[in-house]
Amino acid sequence: MPKLAKEGKAKRDRGVLTAIPKLFAKSSEHSIANQQYTPASLAKPFEDHLRAMARVRELTIALRQAVADERKLDLALRPILAGIKALVRARVGPHSSRMRDYGFEPDKKPSMSAHTKLLANVKRQATRQMRGSGRKKRRR
Repeated sequence: MPKLAKEGKAKRDRGVLTAIPKLFAKSSEHSIANQQYTPASLAKPFEDHLRAMARVRELTIALRQAVADERKLDLALRPILAGIKALVRARVGPHSSRMRDYGFEPDKKPSMSAHTKLLANVKRQATRQMRGSGRKKRRR
């Protein structure tokens, strides 16, 4: 059975509900999928499905509105949080694990010291000079 969009399902269900009286015009019961149905018992699952889809639609709208409200509040909190984080940094230090006590993750410590960076730069310059690739124009 192909997948249908919600509107397609609703249209199908409403069409079946309008067709049920026509199906039962000559008899009061029909056997469908090895089960006996009256007009009311056949209409009930379709009505339930339409009600369920309407509820999903309402809840989807409510969810979207709640998410939009939360995002708006989060935007309003950002400058306040930045100020509080600056205060906490000044009090306990930006790399201190005590930042977690105030609800913030501490900044990561630099992985390379200044001395290590200096040595790396010296080695890099020596390699460039050895290869002759330290200039903008290449020598011939």
